[in-house]
Amino acid sequence: MRTQDKSVHELPSFARYLNKVFDFRATAATLTDSRGAPEIPPSAVFLAAFHGFAFRLPSFQQLEAELTQPALQQWIGAGRAFRDDVLRYSLSGFHLDGLERMLVHVNRTLKRNKALDTGRVQGRIVAALDGIEVLSSYSRCCDSCLERRVSVRKAGVKTEQVQYYHRAVGCQIVSSPCKPFLAIEWLQPGEGEDTAALRLLHKLPDLYGSRFFDILLLDALYAQAPVLKLADRIGWDLVISLKQNQRELYQSAIRLFASRPADCSGTERHDGKEYQFQIWDSAGFPFSADHPQPVRVVRSEEKLTQNHYRRGQLQPETTDHEWLWFTTLDSHAFPGTQVRRLGHDRWKQENNGWNDLTQNWAFKHGFLHACRHRPQTASEAGARTPAKVEEVESGSLPQTGSEQGERTPAEVEEVESGSLLQTGSEQGEHAQAEVEGVEGGTLPQTGSGQDERTPAKVEGVEGGTLPQTGSGQGERAPVANRGLAAVSLILLLAFTLCSAFIHCHSKLFRRYSMSAIEVARQLRLSVAKLPPNIRAPDAPAALLPA
Repeated sequence: MRTQDKSVHELPSFARYLNKVFDFRATAATLTDSRGAPEIPPSAVFLAAFHGFAFRLPSFQQLEAELTQPALQQWIGAGRAFRDDVLRYSLSGFHLDGLERMLVHVNRTLKRNKALDTGRVQGRIVAALDGIEVLSSYSRCCDSCLERRVSVRKAGVKTEQVQYYHRAVGCQIVSSPCKPFLAIEWLQPGEGEDTAALRLLHKLPDLYGSRFFDILLLDALYAQAPVLKLADRIGWDLVISLKQNQRELYQSAIRLFASRPADCSGTERHDGKEYQFQIWDSAGFPFSADHPQPVRVVRSEEKLTQNHYRRGQLQPETTDHEWLWFTTLDSHAFPGTQVRRLGHDRWKQENNGWNDLTQNWAFKHGFLHACRHRPQTASEAGARTPAKVEEVESGSLPQTGSEQGERTPAEVEEVESGSLLQTGSEQGEHAQAEVEGVEGGTLPQTGSGQDERTPAKVEGVEGGTLPQTGSGQGERAPVANRGLAAVSLILLLAFTLCSAFIHCHSKLFRRYSMSAIEVARQLRLSVAKLPPNIRAPDAPAALLPA
């Protein structure tokens, strides 16, 4: 049977697509982490986690069981099977810059290959930005956790308890069937979601260029003057939900629309639902007194009819809804009906983005949150590092005496490895200053002309002590926990690349209308069908022909 006649997806075809279109394996080889000379390279850890998400595995323990297969070990470039603690140890110290560059490269390649052209709205690419709470816990916390007080009931008594949680803001293309995520930004302690969203919006032009997308859909939380100023400077058009947080604009629009009939009306049917709507559309409203930029407001009154089961019978039910948006789109190119459709398209990120990641990709599993088993390094946060004597108050180096009475700088080399301080004289002789008791805070000793060992005096430092860096105990400290952010970026890469493979490459997906979950199941089952890497043993020398 020919390859194109097969009705299942296989891992080799998936890998060929990634390597040919995105140069996937070569890009993965550039990723790094904080481990020193690891036996399992960072690229193998990344590929293992990536394939775990592509197979829709919900945990690292299940991925560990999959890694016992020699075919998968060969596929990810690992010389042997490894446990989930290797994944945790590596990913908790993974360098995020390489993963972010990889995500940007994938998305730019998709646009260059016109994968984002399908679904354009009036020739424009549409993106949406919204936030999500990734995890919450009453007991486990890390340095980056946000805190809030939550009312809980214990033994019938209502009390308040501190809850730790993580929240992020993400930007996603919603006009294309592929729906890739462009970037994600994590909220830091003490800041709100609007602050992280504005920081992410400032980063997007640097990552992708100003016109990677054309229209941005936002919730009412982001209806703020800095967002409008940034969008106007970059050239984005906005469609933002209007609620009473912008009270003056909201009340002005309601009063105007209440005094006149609707501008248009219509009916829509899709996904088993029927919408009857009336639309009011007016421009020239000042956004606020502090920022009087004129905006256009669109109001939609809708009657939604859909079927529900009531007492075992399918019955239609009708509910009333009211929606308001303000936008910077031109009314001639984008009439009120188009703005209404764009306003509802913001829910595509909720349904096809965050909800899909939560339900089918284990996004809220809480991977590596508060992981304490992390690589240790000499970092600024309390770790023992070589003392930089150049930055002391006098700006001079520690001086050591030679036989001629001259003072030469003492190079502090490889203190952590326990090497010796070398000091030279004009006669070419070297005195060795043993680095002893560094953790105890003692000074390095240097030889003088009388062969005596005296402390190296650091000029300009109070008390003549050697400047210390790091923690008081001089211990190596673990790196900052980047596990949750690293796993989230890998998951978004898997989400984007699997979606691109299905919608842009797979003929089987279009021919048989299978689900994305079925494609992931087929890819996982195909690993067991890969031929093992078996090499015939060499023939003994006695059996070789003369």
